Amino acid sequence: MGINTYAKMDQHKNVLLHNREHFCTKLQYFFELQIIEKPNYEILENCNTKSGKILIVFDPNNRSQCHEFPWQNFHKAFRCKECHARVKISNASTENEYIEILILNHECPFRQFDREKYFKFNKFVLEPNFEIRNDMWGGKERKTLIILDKNDKTKCYIYGFDSFHKLFQCNNCILKQIKVSAKLHENSDGENYVILSNKQHVCESVKYIPLKNDDDIILRPPNIKVMTETSNDV
Repeated sequence: MGINTYAKMDQHKNVLLHNREHFCTKLQYFFELQIIEKPNYEILENCNTKSGKILIVFDPNNRSQCHEFPWQNFHKAFRCKECHARVKISNASTENEYIEILILNHECPFRQFDREKYFKFNKFVLEPNFEIRNDMWGGKERKTLIILDKNDKTKCYIYGFDSFHKLFQCNNCILKQIKVSAKLHENSDGENYVILSNKQHVCESVKYIPLKNDDDIILRPPNIKVMTETSNDV
């Protein structure tokens, strides 16, 4: 009606109303969130989503159909893949655990439930076949991912960290305008692993130089000399 009337919530969750009369008519109040209990939902971990976790809510009339709520680290919540509705988990990790979808009518279409698809990784690398190195460059910390060549452990691919996209990209492939990426993940046991993109390297692997220990002492010529002709060979 072209008239603005405000309400504001303070830090104590008290609602402060704008001192102005309403010109509209009252609506019927109805608000009831849907409570869902196990086994009508399931939380999958260590799967192939960006965060490694997803909440599956089954169709109560057909468990072959489901809604998907991937965990989003930025929002610290499970959110619907379609409409981004949040899910609240109550009594987490107890016998009385249940969830609520924080929307009045969640009417997104159901998807076919296929447990295996959540665990189909394109390519992944486990320790010790990769390393994360941190060094200082221009006064700022720089992250580097080293992935050993699976066919020759004396060689590797070097990835730089892309802070905007929160993933690593192969340095030498980028020089050829090809983005070969990798992303670091952590499973529920606190173990790190790397998921690789589908794109193939267009660069050659380079020599792998192990990270030196802090206790190593580096000596350079003329303080060292390799004797090529001695009574005991080299």
